[in-house]
Amino acid sequence: MSLAFQSFPPARLPTRTGHIMSAEGKASPKGGDESEFSRQMNLAERGSFLSAAKVRQLEGQVAQNPEDFDSRIMLLGAYFDAPSRHARYEHVLWVIEHRPDSPIAGTPYAHIDPVGDGEERFETGRRLWQRQARQNAFDVAVLSNAAEFFKIYRDEIARKYLKMCIQLDPANCKWPHSLGLIYLWDCREGTQALQYLEEAMKLASPQEERDSILNYAAEAAFNSGNYEKARDYAAEELQKAEHRSYWNYGNAVHDGNAMLGRVALKEGDIVKAKEHLLAAGDTPGSPQLASFGPDMSLANELLKQGEKETVITYLSSCYRFWKKPVLESWIAKIESGKTPVLDRFRY
Repeated sequence: MSLAFQSFPPARLPTRTGHIMSAEGKASPKGGDESEFSRQMNLAERGSFLSAAKVRQLEGQVAQNPEDFDSRIMLLGAYFDAPSRHARYEHVLWVIEHRPDSPIAGTPYAHIDPVGDGEERFETGRRLWQRQARQNAFDVAVLSNAAEFFKIYRDEIARKYLKMCIQLDPANCKWPHSLGLIYLWDCREGTQALQYLEEAMKLASPQEERDSILNYAAEAAFNSGNYEKARDYAAEELQKAEHRSYWNYGNAVHDGNAMLGRVALKEGDIVKAKEHLLAAGDTPGSPQLASFGPDMSLANELLKQGEKETVITYLSSCYRFWKKPVLESWIAKIESGKTPVLDRFRY
């Protein structure tokens, strides 16, 4: 999925930067103990379905046995999206202090949001994580989990810890991949984003890992003004999608065409840009496109240039896999002569 993140998108899914989204849309770690990661994520998910009575029971168990880690994980899941979200704070701090190397510590289940949870709570978490990073300066599990905690609201700290991971574990593509994505979210850092993402692609194995980075590399190349590389990476995506059996087919069809259209527009070829926008909308979709939605960068640019019919056709195609009422709203506004801002994260 093309991620031109003008700003970081809402944390709608509890996945982490160091993970690949599979064709089924499930997160899996690119290193470490995959079975333990899956076990802890399953516990948190089970927690999200607990009754109030069961939550109280688990809280009682933890009060009697503070080392009951599995119960704490389930409580993190129970409180994740609940009105009682503040109740998870104690458990988050316990995880940071006692299990900073655990898989769950690097996911949003164990994060503190300075906006939703409060700046004071975030600062407490910040101090704990920075202390853990100092005390575990040679442990990539702790350092990478700390980076995950900081990547949205204190990205300069996250970058520092990921660079330490690269020094400690230079053969692992996960660290330059994660660091490249953080630079990519800052559109002013396209050159550095491209540097790290290309390094990640060199290290990636198996091939699916490299494929999962391709679109981000194209985005970084575009942001840095290297349109030739952006075109090459987008073309590689489409080449891989020549067969519908390709594991990332839906994303590759959309993202590859969207990027080629953006490059064509930069080169002044509106006809080709329009063709690629329509081809991008011809994707069958994917779990990622259905969740986060399609990239609207090319559609916005063509709309500004008056290509209303093409944009309307594209938006109508997107409704097959991104069933959001906002698509109909945008189409109605365009048909009435308005030029709405097409933003899949703010509408």
